[in-house]
Amino acid sequence: TKCRGCGLCAEACRLSGRVPSDFNAGIGKRAAIYVPFPQAVPLVYTVDPEACVYLTRGVCGKTFKCKEACTADAIDFEQKEEIVEVDGRKIALSNLDKPMWKKEGITKADLIQYYVTVAPRMVPLIRNRPLMLYRFPHGVSDKAFVQKDWPHHPPWLRTVSIKSDKPGKVVRYAVCNDQSTLVWLANMACVEINQFLSSSPKYERHDLVLVDLDPYPPAEFEDALEIAESFHAALDQMRLRHMIKTSGAEGIHFLIPIVPKYTIEVIRRFVLLLGVLLEELVPKRVSTSRTRGNRVGKVYVDWFQNGAGKTIAAPFSLRPSPGAPVSFPLRPADLKKRIQPSDFNITTVPRLMSKAPEFDASPNQSLDAAFRELGALP
Repeated sequence: TKCRGCGLCAEACRLSGRVPSDFNAGIGKRAAIYVPFPQAVPLVYTVDPEACVYLTRGVCGKTFKCKEACTADAIDFEQKEEIVEVDGRKIALSNLDKPMWKKEGITKADLIQYYVTVAPRMVPLIRNRPLMLYRFPHGVSDKAFVQKDWPHHPPWLRTVSIKSDKPGKVVRYAVCNDQSTLVWLANMACVEINQFLSSSPKYERHDLVLVDLDPYPPAEFEDALEIAESFHAALDQMRLRHMIKTSGAEGIHFLIPIVPKYTIEVIRRFVLLLGVLLEELVPKRVSTSRTRGNRVGKVYVDWFQNGAGKTIAAPFSLRPSPGAPVSFPLRPADLKKRIQPSDFNITTVPRLMSKAPEFDASPNQSLDAAFRELGALP
């Protein structure tokens, strides 16, 4: 709010004239998109020290001439930096006392520590999956942006290039296969970690089926739990291994590992058939309709969430909502209990890790027999 957009910080940067013109970097930032320094001066931009990749890549000599040049004293580089070693890699953690959830008193240090705690369970579940990251550089109550493409990152961080919907454009998605990557992402204020339903090397074929149970008011979380019991029983009958988890909001997610051979249309039809089965049994409580008005007071089975490029909050991911809730794996017995989404948050989950069920995410299940039980063909 102090920045006047004068561009003097960019002019003062000792590196601004020593890099290629297409090197997207710098303190100047507009609409959460990095702009090259030569173009930064005439733009109206806000100051975000963590957006400066000269700092994040270790190129900056930290003379902070940019701060000296700022006429509005809008740049806060009085950041406490701590160097940690994770998986043999050195990572500079910055602004550890920055409030992320101000009301709850949760800092960036707490955010990073949380992901360190859950990493042994979380990383195996998201391994080789492209990620879409929801970043909150100034805390969850401030402006945020979704980052898919990572043109600048540590040399050890793995990315996968996937063709964009836009002609000729390729998106470099981050992939988290180790704890060091998860720590680095948390340090970049990636609060919510969303995963693809496909993984390497067959990104075009899903190896997870998503069943998303979403209660529409006045239906509540308790209604989603009851319907989830029926879905669990049906999947058990079909001998399909599955994970049950809270969405981190009001819904329930089922994740079913499958052989990556089915088209998205086939996967959607499978989830739709499951939903229709329950809809016919309890039509006043379940809906598969794409018309919002038909979902009021019911639990919506969102079969359409299985789609190219669609993502879901990863197991153990935080959500940027009051109380810092978590998308947490459940045991079938939990569906019968009076649990609430708020029971699983940044404070409680580290103590609940021993109760989180182990899950084999191996993509080795066929849907063929399940389709036959539903009286249909794949």
